[in-house]
Amino acid sequence: GELQEDVVAIAGPENPPASAIAEPRQATGHKPLLLITAEDCHPETLAMTTSPMAVASLSTSFGGAHRAPAVQQADSDGVSDACARAASHYHIDHYSSDCNKDTLLDQMTDLLDRTGADHFVMAYQPVGYWSDALRRVQLPIHEVRRGYDDMCWPHAKKGFFPFKEKIPQFLRR
Repeated sequence: GELQEDVVAIAGPENPPASAIAEPRQATGHKPLLLITAEDCHPETLAMTTSPMAVASLSTSFGGAHRAPAVQQADSDGVSDACARAASHYHIDHYSSDCNKDTLLDQMTDLLDRTGADHFVMAYQPVGYWSDALRRVQLPIHEVRRGYDDMCWPHAKKGFFPFKEKIPQFLRR
């Protein structure tokens, strides 16, 4: 029932300044492999022009050892559930890969080879561990951005409460 007086701040990068939404990466091909990470677990709502050949997930432990075990488990459960739903929704197989920063390129190349896909398709991820790591690999990745991101992003500049005032307008649209 007492407050902790010796509080230690979590080390990490500063929040980035508000900026315009970046353009998603565009890759072309006819055989996409749907890629799911813990940052977006709702693949059924992605507006894809071609149905994916298979769905793949990447390790949820990639986010770093500083995360609590319960958070890592929640991420793992969420990704597993998203993959099962995507596999059922698109009638495709699920492949998983347990990789780290050092093996990311090799593991992702292996996923393309195993599935016969010619590119990855995934939800747009402007920030996060996977966003940073995937921007470093030179693989064909097509990011799909949802319309509500385009609608809401310009209003996310000054914290939650000014943004909150816009939510009823967003919901009406």
